[in-house]
Amino acid sequence: MSSILPPEILDLIVDHLIYEPTTLKACCVVSKSWIPRARKHLFAHIRFSAEKSHIKRWRKAFPDPSTSPAHYTRNLSFHGLPASVAVDANTGSWIRTFRRVMHLRVNTLAWDDSRVSLVQLHGLSPTLKSLTLTYTSVPSSEVLGLVCSFPLLEDLWLVSVTSENDTDRWSIPSTSPKLTGSLGIMGSIRSAARRLCDLPGGLRFSKVTVSCSKEDVDSIMHLVSKCSDTLESFAVSYPSGASTSASVIGQGLTTVHEHRCV
Repeated sequence: MSSILPPEILDLIVDHLIYEPTTLKACCVVSKSWIPRARKHLFAHIRFSAEKSHIKRWRKAFPDPSTSPAHYTRNLSFHGLPASVAVDANTGSWIRTFRRVMHLRVNTLAWDDSRVSLVQLHGLSPTLKSLTLTYTSVPSSEVLGLVCSFPLLEDLWLVSVTSENDTDRWSIPSTSPKLTGSLGIMGSIRSAARRLCDLPGGLRFSKVTVSCSKEDVDSIMHLVSKCSDTLESFAVSYPSGASTSASVIGQGLTTVHEHRCV
């Protein structure tokens, strides 16, 4: 039977089911015309864990990129992206189906402790506005290479859980993202902070939040001075204990200083 309601009303009804995934799945089998609107909510938030089976099931369910619901995804998370997936020659086309992501979270800590490449994620979504990256054993040049592949990027959070030993060569890019929102850096930040300051066009963050060791104060102040013209809020905290090792990242903060810029 054809519906007597206009499409706009049907879309509005489906939109009210945004927090009812079971009902949204039922809508997908009622009518083909209902599928796009239901998928918009069902696939808006996608999270892949470190288990390879999650990715395999997705690729098996949606082998054709042209019919994949990945283009509905706005929030995408890779938690413990396996190295074997990151370097898979067939992964590129599969990952590229997530071309409309607005917020991306990546944790490179692979389940097998192997080094994960970020190359497959370069320029993943030209509309990306927010990036959160938790990494270990990844050179800051590779991290900044990923950052610079998103021209509309505004908010950036970097969490390093290893001691800094970054001596790789750094080629300053010709262009840099917008970077007009929030910046958060935790862990070994000196190299990442230094290379952020090297980006062309300067930094335009309105909010900066840093958690690091007291030895990194000079790097912090240099970073803050680079975006002083646009900075509205600055906060720095020191993790409890003398070091910034993985065991204390994100745990009890003993000192917090916050400065408001007029």
